[in-house]
Formats: sequence, structure tokens, C-alpha cells
Amino acid sequence: MTTSAPTPVNPITLEILRNALTMIAEQIAGRMIRSGTSYIIKEMEDCSAALFDGQGRLLAESASIPIHLNCIGITLRTVLDHYFPLDSWHPGDVVITNDPYAGGESLSSHHTNDIIAFHPVFHDATLVGFTALNVHHMDIGAMWMGTRGWGVEIWQEGLRIPPLKLIREGVLDASLLALILNNSRVPRILENDLMGEAAGIQIGAAEFSALFARYGVPIVLACFDELICQSERRTRAEIEAIPDGVYCHEEVILDDGAKGGPYKLKLKMTVSGDEVIFDFTGTDRQIDGPINAPLSATMAATYYVMKCITDPDIANTEGCKAPVTSSPPRGHW
Repeated sequence: MTTSAPTPVNPITLEILRNALTMIAEQIAGRMIRSGTSYIIKEMEDCSAALFDGQGRLLAESASIPIHLNCIGITLRTVLDHYFPLDSWHPGDVVITNDPYAGGESLSSHHTNDIIAFHPVFHDATLVGFTALNVHHMDIGAMWMGTRGWGVEIWQEGLRIPPLKLIREGVLDASLLALILNNSRVPRILENDLMGEAAGIQIGAAEFSALFARYGVPIVLACFDELICQSERRTRAEIEAIPDGVYCHEEVILDDGAKGGPYKLKLKMTVSGDEVIFDFTGTDRQIDGPINAPLSATMAATYYVMKCITDPDIANTEGCKAPVTSSPPRGHW
């Protein structure tokens, strides 16, 4: 039995595709900012985009909100594992969610105002990737607009949307949209921004698919694999340059907004060869005030710190995560 040899990757083509993917992500975020109605989107630019391959592996992200980045990929994995497996996606679908507890743990949206949307990318009827956008919407029916209040339970934070298809094979689910808008103080703003979010990833998907038409499926897929492997190799090399050892820090949070505190954040970072472990053992458990971090936020922040202390020219792909282990304490939900 013989297997086909892997497609060779031309380094020039690889770099062209790397930059093309990053530009598509940047353009998705840019379109959202230009089309948005709420000041949170248009002025604060509170949105971030990402691209993934057909397995859900991160390929590129926009240079946007740091805490959004990597969270989108964590949420996509939750969606694929618990709601919509790869074989349930069809051309024209748009899946949205804002539920921090989708899938049974807090491995999804950071908070309910962040609605994350995903769109599959097909080429010649084959699923080859996903475009995604995380947008902070002005109001989704919480106790306070814009999550600027001091709630003490998730039920005060507005409508929770489990992963659902807002658009199914190109057809908008008007009933689902009506339900979402009926729970907002600013339905016209929310409708415009949500439709802009969906349109942005749909256009991005067309640009993504065009790469396959231009370079051919084998070359593009081979470049995806090489980009991820290259990111992992370079990240491991950067970690190896850090002296092996255990690095510890402790921070005190004086107030949680619910008449409690002080609370302790504790971290032990262990560097061993080309791998690093972030151990948060000793950090206080989940508290009553609205300053708890979902697991997705803790992991996203950890990955972002690693980007800050390694070579910024490393492509931000799934490979950057491979040498990094994070073990935050679980809460109760």
C-alpha cells in the first residue's frame, strides 16, 4: 500500500498565504467597525475576527481586542464538540452564541454581550475552513446596558444564546432574530450590528475560498499545516531561550463589587525545555462579584501573554498553543 507524498511548500507561497489570511481577518473586523451602529463597535472598535481551517484549527487573527483573541477558537471547539459537528455545517450557515457556559463549562464567550458568529467556508463542496467574528453588542437585555452593572449571577446578564443557526443555508431564521431583538432595549441598533456581523464573515468566507481557487487545494492545505507547524517550532524555540525554572507571583484583588474581598490571584509558571505550564493553584475560588474570569478568558489571556514574551513575528496560529499548558481552578455552575 502506498501513500501520496506530502505537497511541498514553497516558502514564498507560504508567506503570501500567511499575509493573505491575516488580511482577510483584518478586513472582516474593519468591515464590522465601518458598518456598526453602536459606539461600542464604531468608536471603541470592540470586535475581533479569526480564521480557521476545516478542522477548527486557528490560522489567523485580526490585531484587535487581546482578550477576544484565542477565545474565538476555544468557542469554536465547544461548538464543534457539543452542538454542530463538522458534518452538520452547510454553505450559507451562520452559527451564533453568547453563552459563557455553552457546552457545560465556561469555554465559550467571555460574557453575554459578546456574540460570536461562525461561518463555514466551502470549496468544491468540501468544508475547508471557518470565518468568525466576536462583537461586543450594546444591549442584549441585561440588568444594565453594555454589561456596566454589578450583577452577582449570570441571570442578570441578559439573554443567553446557545450555539444556534441564525442563518441556515443562506436563509435567515426570522423567529430567532425576533426573539433576540425582543430582549434588547435598542433592537434597531442590535439588528443592524448583528446583520453586519453575519455579512462580514460571509464576505470573508468568499475571500478565503478564493485562495483555494487561485493556488489549488493541495498547496493551500499544505501551507495551512506548515503555518501551524512553523508557529509551534518558533514558539518552542522562544520558550527554550527562557531559563528553566519556576516563576511565581501573587496579586491581591481588594474588592469584588459585591462587598467582598480581598481575594488572591496566584500563579506558578514552570518553564522546562521548550514547554511552559501556567498553574493557578492557590487562586481563590469563584466569588460573588462580577469579576470572575471564564476558563476561555483565562486561557486567552495566557496565550496572549505568551505572544507578548515571544517573537511578535510568529504567525498567530494553533501551533502557538501547543507548548503551553494552563490549569486554572474550576468554578461552580
